[in-house]
Amino acid sequence: MLLLSPKAWRLIDAAINDLPAAEQRDARASWTMANPAGPTAAIALAALSRKAARLQGRLNLPSLDDNEISDLENDLTFIDSVTAVLREAAPLPAA
Repeated sequence: MLLLSPKAWRLIDAAINDLPAAEQRDARASWTMANPAGPTAAIALAALSRKAARLQGRLNLPSLDDNEISDLENDLTFIDSVTAVLREAAPLPAA
């Protein structure tokens, strides 16, 4: 069973909602907390990776103040933690 906080599930749902492909967004309907399916877990991991890349890109903006940088770094750390838990709970087959 995959145990994530409600905040982590909201993060995953928001990341999947931001994906450009409708079939990927629709895959979240097959997602269950108790049994993350391989293809759906892969989509969630890809969505989180995409979200992390966007946040990482924002870190390079020269106009950010210290609080904004700290918020972005905290968000990236949280995404890394959720990603690690997801990978452990639903390991993907080797390519």
